[in-house]
Amino acid sequence: MDIEALKRVSEVRQQLASGQARARRLTLRMSLREVAEALNTTAGAVSRWETGKRQPRTAVALQLASIYGIQHADAREKAA
Repeated sequence: MDIEALKRVSEVRQQLASGQARARRLTLRMSLREVAEALNTTAGAVSRWETGKRQPRTAVALQLASIYGIQHADAREKAA
């Protein structure tokens, strides 16, 4: 795994812990169930990630980044 992917994972986990990921999901008008189906997991698992009770595995965190449109700070600065 490259450094860019690791930065994305870190950003996803930070946004999950702060509640920003949940806000993004709601902005996208996606339900827990829809996200869970996209990730082949349960709505309960997604809820636990969004409430900070658990952290997703690295591969799942990268999938969440794609679904929620999360980039790490360096990538956002380059895009601006």
